[in-house]
Amino acid sequence: CARRRLDFHLVSAVVRAESDFRQYILSRKGAIGLMQLMPATAKAYGVHDPWNVEQNLSGGTAFLKDLLKQFNGNIPLALAAYNAGSDAVLRFGNRIPPYRETVHYVFTILHDFGRDGLVDKARALLYRPSDYQRYYLATRGERPDYTVFYMSLETSGAWHIYDYPPAGVKTVPVVVKEDW
Repeated sequence: CARRRLDFHLVSAVVRAESDFRQYILSRKGAIGLMQLMPATAKAYGVHDPWNVEQNLSGGTAFLKDLLKQFNGNIPLALAAYNAGSDAVLRFGNRIPPYRETVHYVFTILHDFGRDGLVDKARALLYRPSDYQRYYLATRGERPDYTVFYMSLETSGAWHIYDYPPAGVKTVPVVVKEDW
């Protein structure tokens, strides 16, 4: 956070929303690790091992910093872009896209971050004003479902994922996060 000049509490709120501080977590869409980096994003930010905490945080904070620059320091729009992609935010006229997951994500982080005025600022940036009630207040406190799988690394470098702990194989529990 210090290296990127990002507020620790903001990054902490992002990590909580993305992975609930779980290192070995994978979304159904393929996002990996604490900051849920998509493989292309991880590669773009020099993350060779997205399961590695330091690399994941480094790539995720660099990505967040770039989004903040792109959206002129506007935290709600940067968060919306982190979740839905910059193209979605731009397509909806620099507004928070009307996607259930994105609206819930942005407001969950903002409430967790706890900065006065940001929630009101974000509400004014919603593509549809009713989305706050519909997608956030109606689902406040909900978290995605998590399923545990077991991952092993072969000597060839290939990963195997099992839905049960196989006998005689050293595995790491991996939590799979259901997408909203």
